[in-house]
Order: sequence, then structure tokens, then C-alpha cells
Amino acid sequence: MSPRRAVSRRRDRRRPGLLLGLLGLCLAGGAVRFASLGQQSFWLDEAATGRLVRMGLGGLLRTLPDGESTPPLYYVLAWLWTRLAGTGEVGLRSLSALLGTLTIPVLYAAGSRLLDRRAGLAAAALAAFSPLLVWYSQEARSYALLVALSAVSLWALAGAVEPKSGRRPLVLWGLACALAMATHYFAVFVVAPEMVWLLRARGRAAGPALIGVVAAGAALAPLALHQRAQGTAAFIAASPRATRLGQAAKQLAVGYDAPGQVALAAAAAVLVLALVWLGARRVTGGARRRALGLAGVAAAAVGAPIALALLGLDYVITRNLIGAWVPAALALSAGGALSGRRAGPGMVAGLCALGLVATLGVVLDARYQRDDWRGAARTLPGPGPAALVVTPASGSVALAYYLPASRRLPAAGAPVEWVEVIGLGARGVGRPLSAPRLASATPMLAGFGVPQARRGATFTVLRYRALGAPVLVTPALLAPVALAPGSPATLVAGR
Repeated sequence: MSPRRAVSRRRDRRRPGLLLGLLGLCLAGGAVRFASLGQQSFWLDEAATGRLVRMGLGGLLRTLPDGESTPPLYYVLAWLWTRLAGTGEVGLRSLSALLGTLTIPVLYAAGSRLLDRRAGLAAAALAAFSPLLVWYSQEARSYALLVALSAVSLWALAGAVEPKSGRRPLVLWGLACALAMATHYFAVFVVAPEMVWLLRARGRAAGPALIGVVAAGAALAPLALHQRAQGTAAFIAASPRATRLGQAAKQLAVGYDAPGQVALAAAAAVLVLALVWLGARRVTGGARRRALGLAGVAAAAVGAPIALALLGLDYVITRNLIGAWVPAALALSAGGALSGRRAGPGMVAGLCALGLVATLGVVLDARYQRDDWRGAARTLPGPGPAALVVTPASGSVALAYYLPASRRLPAAGAPVEWVEVIGLGARGVGRPLSAPRLASATPMLAGFGVPQARRGATFTVLRYRALGAPVLVTPALLAPVALAPGSPATLVAGR
């Protein structure tokens, strides 16, 4: 038997085991994503999504340019999805959970094409248990779709770069790239280095596909410029860039926040560096070239936004860089599966274990979860009209989602029987969310009794009850009782 045939036969014997492993990873990754899908409240951005999908499709498309900073594809899909699944936490988030679960086999397919099946399985394992990918698989925003389409684009690229691959892989790659850019503008930082890779591999044959992708990007440019002018993402540049970069490095590895995150991040950094070392020292031939190409795509997807930030276009934040996770994970999988050392799979398993620990830590500790505006809404007394004083003011969007009958308190005021002062805690760098502490002497309101306080894990509530008939209150009258610095939002609600 020839050596080539012997290798092929060994690979065939391995394939059923690899496919069983992939099935297990898909089931485990899906369970991690779906099991706690409704545990957390919608936070500000998810509530904004919920408000959009409750509109008619025309209203959504008219509102999107002025209220969001991303393209329309995800919102249109979410609108269609919620016609069947509903707009509650589970219904709206289930689209992201499904996309996050489907990313696992797509990464296996991409890794198998670009490297080999063992590397594909390693990449699928990293996706199944990545705390960051799990987090965004449970969020009603566009990021899970961005990750899934980034994985599809790399899978299609693997076929498109083959010299005799024909036209179909080029069309598939171009379509995946166009859809990714229609999901999130930062997809361009993954697509652009892929274009360079394809051009070097196929030359003029890649021309029509490249022109199509450029045309898709150009078609989105007017919307991107309009949304930038609205300033909805200006908050990003308001925080120190060095802090955001440090957070992004940690969060891409072990997620946003979790109990013991410093130790988790340190352990993950050691394992990642070890996988890089194994890949650099032990992976050779075509696999080495492909792994370096993937590393180059990941580096460009992070480095280009940082370079633009230095020039004044600063939108560097972890969730905008999430597309880089896909090529980075595929590059690491080469060291984990193709180094010829047993340590490689063990390191991949170690990263998966760290990810699972971080994910479970968030599930079990509310202080590391999303802002609990659902819990705050449930504290609303009744019956009778109530005025709500909300800090931070942006929380009024999420609170109004859970209290759809609420409205802004007019400047002239409104008569109410209750005043509920709701304050959400501030999340410090590397620290869990904590409820605001009450002042030693709580302020009084004319016409209302002594306030009753409630301090939860992540929010604090002060409740005032009118002593007799409803009392006319105005935003100016209520501002001094806010539980956090800054101008609060004021709403009128009732049960």
C-alpha cells in the first residue's frame, strides 16, 4: 500500500469520531446558549432592538438611520423572526442563540477546508465555549450574525483561493462578505484582508467578486455617513482608549466580566501564547501558510480600527472587534491540532474549560449580568399612577420596554400617587455591577411620606407614597432625589 493511500485510510477511520465530536460540541454549545436565554433582563441596546421590531417593517426601516449605528440586515431578520418567536427575551434572543450555535459547525467546516478536520474540530470547540460568543449569542443585537457570517466568509474563501475552484466559490465568498457588511460596518476589517488574500491567490480571476464586494460596501457608505453624523456611537471615544484596548484583549479571551476574571484572563493568556508558540514551531507546509494568513486577517481586523482611532475615527470597543475572533480562533486551532504534540489538544481543552467556568460564573452571579431593568420594572407599586426617576437616564429606554404604557413626565408635571426612584449601579473596570448606596439622610418630597428603600444586587429603589390625594410632580421637583449623579430621566407609569 502506498504511503498516500495509508494516510488517506487513517483519515477515513478518524472521520466518524470527528463528526461525533462535532455533534457533541454543537449540542453542548447550543445547551450553553439556550439554557439561560431568558435569565437576564434586556439592557439598553436590546430594548432599542425590541422597540424597533415591534414596529411595522416600514417604520423600522425609517427609524433605523437616525436611531442606530449599524446597517439594517440584522434588524430585518429579527423583525421577521419575532413574527413567529415573539418579542420577549427568549423569543428575540433565540435568533442570536441559533446563529451562535450554527457558527460552531461553520467554523469546523472553515477549519477543515483551510487546515484540516482536527483543526476544524479545535476551532469548533473554541466557539462552543467562548464566553464572548456565548454572551452575544444571548443578546438581541447584530453581533452573533456578524460572527456567523465572518465564519462563512472564511469557509467560502478557503474554496475561492483554490486555483481551479471555478466561479461558484467566488460568488459564495462575495455574497457572504456583502451580507457581513450589511450586518455591521466593522465587517469590512475582516473582509478587506480576505480580499488581499484572494487577489494574491487568484489574480484577475478574482476581479468580478472583488468588484461586487466593493460595490456592496459603496452602497452602504451613505447610510454609514448619515448614522455617524447622528453621534449615536460617540460615547465610545469618551472613555480612555488604553482602557478599552486592555479590556478588549481580556474580553476576547474570557468574556466581559466574570468571578475570578483576573485569574481566568491570566490562565487564558498563558494558553494562547503556548498555542501560538506551538503553531510557530511545529506547523509546516501549506497549513503553516494558511495559519499565517488567518493570523494576518485577525491582526488586520484589530489593527486597522486602532489605526483609524489614532486618526480621530475612534470606535474601538470589544463588540466592534468581535469579527476578529473568528480568524484568530482558526489560527490558534493550527497550533492546537497540527503541532504533532499532545499538549496542543490539551491547551484547547483548557481554554474551553476556562470559557465554561467564566460562562457559568455569570449565570450564577447577577452582579456580572446585564442591567436588570426587568427587575426594576417589577418593583413598580400599584394601583395608581407613579412617577419614575431613573438613573442613568439612558435606562429609561429599557424601563419603558417593560412598561409599555409609560410616557415621559411632561415639564408641566402630572398628579401621581407614587414616586419610585430607581438607580442602577456603576460597573467599574474589572469590578462587578453593584447597587448604588443610599445617602445617610434620604430626601423628602412635599406631600409624600417617608420613603421605603429596597437594595437589590444591581439596583436600588426608593419608593414614596402620597399622603392623601395624588400630588402634582414635575421633572424639576424630582431631580434632587435621583440616586446617581447626572440628570435623571422621568417617566409616568401605572399598573
